[in-house]
Order: sequence, then structure tokens, then C-alpha cells
Amino acid sequence: MIHVDGNRLVLTHYCSAGNQPRMKATTSPDGRTITFNFFDAANLKTSSEGHMERVVIKLLSPDHHTEEWIFVEDGREGKNLFDMRRGRS
Repeated sequence: MIHVDGNRLVLTHYCSAGNQPRMKATTSPDGRTITFNFFDAANLKTSSEGHMERVVIKLLSPDHHTEEWIFVEDGREGKNLFDMRRGRS
């Protein structure tokens, strides 16, 4: 879920791992890439436990964006890339 928290844009991920990492947004100079970086989490005992660490959203057109989700566990990164396109009827 993406929401405003005070003066920042925050992504809260309700993870199947049972934790809820929160990530703060920064934008690229052209405004077409939004990067959310981990700053804290609920139900995360240690930083080595598996959790979402970063999400990068690239706005490619009004009908097309990509999302790269980076999961970290014991210092290892796993990445998933999603290519999202609006369907035409």
C-alpha cells in the first residue's frame, strides 16, 4: 500500500513472510522512476530475517510501468520484475 505519511511518500508491504516493511520514496530527476527504500518494519525481529528491502517503479508510459521488488534474507537478494501494461478493449 502506498500512502502519504507526514511529508513523505511511504510504501507498506504486507508480506506473506509475516512482516510489514515500510519503505520511503525518492524520485529520479525526470520523475519517471520512484525508488522505495526500507526504513523500518513491524514484526521483523532482526534485519537478517527475510523482508522486502526495495521497490523500484519505472513509469514508461501512461499505460505501461515496471516494478522491481527486492527481497533480502541473510544478506542475499532475490529480485522479481513485473511488467505491467494496461489492456486495450
